[in-house]
Amino acid sequence: MLHYPTLNLYLYDLQEGLGQSDEEIVFNTQQFLKKLPENTQLLENELGEDYFELAQNRSIPLPKIAEFNTDDGYYYPVQLHDSYGLLVNCSLAGDFDAQDLTWLKALQRFIAQAVNNLAGTLGQTWIFSAYVENLPNDDAFIKNCCQILSSGKLFKTMRWNDKIIYEISDPHTIVIFYTNQQALKQENAYFTDWLYLLFYRHKISWAYQQSRQLAKQLKQNTKHIRAHESNLSQNIHDLEATQLQDILHSLQFNLSYTADLKNLDAQARTIQTNLDNYQQRLTKLSQKMGHELHLFAYFHELAQKKYLVQIEHDYAGFKTEAEQLTKLVALVQTSQAIKNSGDIYIGGNVSDSSLNTGSGVKQFTG
Repeated sequence: MLHYPTLNLYLYDLQEGLGQSDEEIVFNTQQFLKKLPENTQLLENELGEDYFELAQNRSIPLPKIAEFNTDDGYYYPVQLHDSYGLLVNCSLAGDFDAQDLTWLKALQRFIAQAVNNLAGTLGQTWIFSAYVENLPNDDAFIKNCCQILSSGKLFKTMRWNDKIIYEISDPHTIVIFYTNQQALKQENAYFTDWLYLLFYRHKISWAYQQSRQLAKQLKQNTKHIRAHESNLSQNIHDLEATQLQDILHSLQFNLSYTADLKNLDAQARTIQTNLDNYQQRLTKLSQKMGHELHLFAYFHELAQKKYLVQIEHDYAGFKTEAEQLTKLVALVQTSQAIKNSGDIYIGGNVSDSSLNTGSGVKQFTG
């Protein structure tokens, strides 16, 4: 039997993105409000606090579930730096079948409906916990429980004293079984730490996904740079002023290229900042739980050794291309000015070493 089971949904939305307009920020808030009961009014974070509780009475009651004896349930919305966080908690009273887990699937479905079946724009994590007097030695029970909650792969496990923790990949899910009822009672002391830790995790993953989109755009524009460079190296002396003007017009993505490059660097800084915060919060949660949570340390290594290294390689390569683009624009402008002045152009070839440095963009696969 599973005693006093609790299912929590930790969900995160962007509140204010880099360079977003007032209209976009309002839209972000409206999207977050759709995950809360109708007509919910959020408090204003007038002092700009990094952690701010948005509900009038700290939390908003979750509707009772007819088919369950609900012990407690609530929405807990907060502002975390430039983002929104939402904990939807539902705790059940009594004992529940550990073999037939259809009730658990129904509970998860209820919580998903409580947020209008909307996912977090930054990400989300399910955490299921319960008190189990005698945890079965075979894996069948564990796999059954995990498969009910997530279609992802069970890939991390750790056990110590009165707790056993399982982590499941996408969709990110954590399962915790307490073999000591007193340990279960301490669970409420961890909610804020989980709220922070998972926020940092999802912010890092989101920033890396953003960097992949930016790298894709930059790579596409790099092809345009190479095409213009090749064309101009062959016939720049033969082009009329009007033709050079057309080329300048087609190189107007210069500004967006530079903006994308800066944004790529910003994603790296976002990852590094949240990576430091992730490690600090993980250490704090480990101290509270009385054991090092090495189960979650792998994510820090993944972000440090893959995410950041990949972005650094991308940035170095695209920065070289940005310099190429600046030189290319300057060359076309100079050629155009000479053509317009009626002077004879006597100058260097566009294909010389100053315009032929290459991108050096690499793909990190480690």
